Amino acid sequence: MVKSLIDKVTIVTGGSRGIGASVATLFASEGAKVVICATGLDSLKKQADSIQRTTGNKNILAVQSDLSDESSIRDLFEKTEDTFGRCDVLVNNAAVMNTHLIEDTVSGDLSHLLDVNVKAPILCSKYAFKAMHDKGGSIINVSSLSGVKGVEKFPGMSAYVSSKFAIIGLTEALSVEGRAYNIRVNCVAPGYIDTEMVQAVPKEILDKIVKSKIPLGR
Repeated sequence: MVKSLIDKVTIVTGGSRGIGASVATLFASEGAKVVICATGLDSLKKQADSIQRTTGNKNILAVQSDLSDESSIRDLFEKTEDTFGRCDVLVNNAAVMNTHLIEDTVSGDLSHLLDVNVKAPILCSKYAFKAMHDKGGSIINVSSLSGVKGVEKFPGMSAYVSSKFAIIGLTEALSVEGRAYNIRVNCVAPGYIDTEMVQAVPKEILDKIVKSKIPLGR
């Protein structure tokens, strides 16, 4: 067990499935107090129960949250502090994907993607900074190899790729702001992981990614 994580209060956005669920389970197994949030209440409760059974850690809080709405993000942090007293770690993991060619991009889909993939991490970081201001903490942003310069890109991914580049830029900027408060800000850019979100990618695009052996990044 990593002693530095024992009793650390950790928020994982998009914690009901995929990468977020795995991250939340790992933190819980290391003794952290874990808050998971997502839009689907049923899947969120099932995941919280699963984490408790798997790890034996009872300090798991599930909060239904609409990350496109700042008031919902504020509520997430308030419930975290009401339950556990503070927030030590934020994992900005939640993301959505669409695979429209640029000519077929729909304003509503684009707005939702940018709200969840870019606006939400900015606003979650805002409230994390407030919570960590006095005692420091850690923010971990989840980007993607899709957001890394020089990695092969694929048709239909322009909006998603743009959002993941934004996360890397956000990390660089926040790491500077956080120094004065002992808030560390880092970013991970995972490669291809067989999650529900990736399974929804059209087969013709996914086949190109798999053939190229260049990871999609989520």
